Amino acid sequence: MKKRYLAVLLALSLTFTSQAFTVMSFADEEHTEDSEDKSDKEDKEDKEDKEDKEDKEDKSEDKSEDKSEDNSSDSSDPGSSSEGASSEGGSSESDTSESETGMDEQQDDSVSDSVEDFVNDDGDDVGAPEPAEGDMLRGIFPTTPVDEEDGDIIRGIFPTTPVEEEARTVKEESEEKAVGISSVPDPDQLNLRPDDVVSMVMPVMTNEMYNFTIDPYNLLSRYSDDSGNYDGSSLYFKNSGEKELYSGISDAAMAKNKSSLPVIMYVSIDVENKDGWDVKYADPSSVNEGEDKAINFSIVPVGTRGEDQVYYTDRKISIDENGHADVMLLLNGTADNFEITEEGVKAKEDAIWDSLGFAVAGSLNPGADWSDINARSEAGEKISLCVSCRMKPLDEEQRAAFDAGDCLYDSETGIIEF
Repeated sequence: MKKRYLAVLLALSLTFTSQAFTVMSFADEEHTEDSEDKSDKEDKEDKEDKEDKEDKEDKSEDKSEDKSEDNSSDSSDPGSSSEGASSEGGSSESDTSESETGMDEQQDDSVSDSVEDFVNDDGDDVGAPEPAEGDMLRGIFPTTPVDEEDGDIIRGIFPTTPVEEEARTVKEESEEKAVGISSVPDPDQLNLRPDDVVSMVMPVMTNEMYNFTIDPYNLLSRYSDDSGNYDGSSLYFKNSGEKELYSGISDAAMAKNKSSLPVIMYVSIDVENKDGWDVKYADPSSVNEGEDKAINFSIVPVGTRGEDQVYYTDRKISIDENGHADVMLLLNGTADNFEITEEGVKAKEDAIWDSLGFAVAGSLNPGADWSDINARSEAGEKISLCVSCRMKPLDEEQRAAFDAGDCLYDSETGIIEF
């Protein structure tokens, strides 16, 4: 009995040992298979990634090929990848491959949708369609390759238009200021001569000096309360003085030449009859002849004796038939009136300057009928006398003629004619 019991235990022990060995062997086999499956799976995924990358590169290079060729090549690669995944891996590898294949097909569809079919059913290239207004034409177009020389970019030098730069460039608002300082010539640098000095004193002229009153019948000198202030002329200018005096000649307008050179004073008068008075312009010698309403104005040269005494000459330069008269009066200069000092050329204290002037004389024909002129004057119609004067040194031609005596010069009146 005891031996039988031992035999039974031994048999059971061997049975459990065999089962344990079988279980361990099965576990080892499963572990080995799992390792091999995992390795195969990783190899397969690497292969699929490489194939996908190559497929994408092939697609980018074959974009200019026909759509039918793109579809056949794109559909074959995902299918083969799916079959390889189904044959070598389990259900998980197949699902992963199918998911990736579906994404590739979706990407291919999106690219295919963005490409316009420019080939008709006969295989002819019909060109890209015109885009509808407001829409954007989408498509993938073949590009023109750029020829490069030895892999380098073709370079060239082209002329450019030069840009003139400003004197100073600033990035903000700026202000520039400059201050100049006055100076005077240095006498040591000048070759001063007394005969280079030019200085003139212009005559004083006012409108009141040449206002005039027409009195052909001597009414003012005969019936005015101040009849003693009128000298019995037919045309009066108001003269200056302590009391009001009226005469047929205006006050003198005097000029003075403080130069070392001779200068000329140009004087002119013009009668303006804008309202159309029926008058005739005549010279002093004929103004009283006949019954014409004649009027005369003349320029009278005025000289000086000493520095203060002024005298009117007998010479008169009368207006012409157009009411115009002009004259040139010469004022001499004296170099002896100057001296050269450290401060330059200066006038001597005892210098005597040449002074000349002019006045305007007027007269009417008392034998004419002036009644209509009186009425027109009372209605505001006027006749005007314009007087002008300017002074300047002799020009080169005038100076040469004056020095050579090739001119007409009256030293008493100062009238000069070239």
